[in-house]
Amino acid sequence: ASFMTDIFAAADPFTTDGKEITARKILDKGAEKLDASQIQTRETRAQMLEAIGYAYHRQDVDDKAIPLLEKALTMRIEDGAEDLVLATNYFNLAEAQRGGGKEPTKASYNYDEALRLYVQHYGHREHEHIARVLIGQARLAQEKFNQLPRAEALLKEALGIYRSLYGNNHNEVGSTLSDLAGLALWNDELARAEEYQQEALEIYKRLRAPGHPDHATALGALGQIYLMRGKLTQAEPLINDSIELQGQAFGKQSQRVAEMLEAKARLREHQGRYQEAVDLVTESVAMMTGINKGSDVTVGYSQDSLGNLKMKLGRPGEAEAHAATALAIYEASSLPRDHMYFASSHHLLGEALIAQGKAAQAAESLRTAIAICTKQTGATSWRTARSQSALGVALDMLGQDVEAERLLIQSYRTLAADPKASAESRNLAHERAVAFLRIRGRGSEVARLPALPRT
Repeated sequence: ASFMTDIFAAADPFTTDGKEITARKILDKGAEKLDASQIQTRETRAQMLEAIGYAYHRQDVDDKAIPLLEKALTMRIEDGAEDLVLATNYFNLAEAQRGGGKEPTKASYNYDEALRLYVQHYGHREHEHIARVLIGQARLAQEKFNQLPRAEALLKEALGIYRSLYGNNHNEVGSTLSDLAGLALWNDELARAEEYQQEALEIYKRLRAPGHPDHATALGALGQIYLMRGKLTQAEPLINDSIELQGQAFGKQSQRVAEMLEAKARLREHQGRYQEAVDLVTESVAMMTGINKGSDVTVGYSQDSLGNLKMKLGRPGEAEAHAATALAIYEASSLPRDHMYFASSHHLLGEALIAQGKAAQAAESLRTAIAICTKQTGATSWRTARSQSALGVALDMLGQDVEAERLLIQSYRTLAADPKASAESRNLAHERAVAFLRIRGRGSEVARLPALPRT
């Protein structure tokens, strides 16, 4: 009680000169004072460590959450704590490790331990605690290991548990539907993603206040889906509302706001307002760098976004630098080398090098992108074909006409036939194939190419 009184004295306006004290500052004060406190009972100390660590995680400050949660867990293992207490500590630590992004293998182990202990305690899998672990495992499988079928199976099992316990009108049902929407997006299943996210948002509208983080996040997620489906008029107000609400909930300088600024940048990109998009992503990167010192994978993703925008502004040298920065961040992280983020940045690097006449270097980077895409999405996927088209251009520049022609024609045929392919990639591949034929006086063969699909 004395410890808590001391901590919350930090919010007393008579001792702070009337300055508003945030929850984050109270957490910082609590973490600072805990080691020096007079709390003697080990389990009480462990509870305080876990509570402050969990609160840090909920504010996306995982670098501070992890050591506190690890310390609490070590104490409890040494003291032979009961299964339920240990399971919850394992789960909270795994969540922070996944959020921090640097310890996916440790997170995977801790999720497994949490699941084992929960099942051991309850004697079955039909419990909300187990559903929470399954969702954490699914997010880890998708975000860090690119195991999409496993992620989907875990999410659907969790959704089934929540529906059997609570019916359809429950916050956790909405949250799991949002996760399924994100997974569908990753698989380029845009209509399915929209269906999942709309259902989630309807649940939140019934159960959550508009300013609640779940509601705010769902608004932004649906806005991004509308954006990817070309529904720009519907997307913009949702993205703007989400930025405002996330700022109120987490602070205007937060990871959540930074991610939504990136979404707004993509909206401006679709509107052809490239410099505004660059400014927004630059602001997002600065915000994230201030939060996590610039080493987070999301900063790499934003660097990739900046590179693509610089290509559209005709600045390939800058795009090359952004792609190289993104790859360096990914390489320093725990991301597996065959993650699709690597493929995306290798593709961008290849395009930037082509634009500068550096064909040999471009071909090397594009072959890496193709190998990753082939492994993760298949040899005939549109992402593989996109990089094959760019490789065709690089090989043409190197005088390897036969292989260049094969890649240019084949990749365009693949892109033209795949409804998931982006219109931008499809149109560029068509332009490249046509140019290859016409420059060789074979314009009559252009008619044999598949027509560009109507968008």
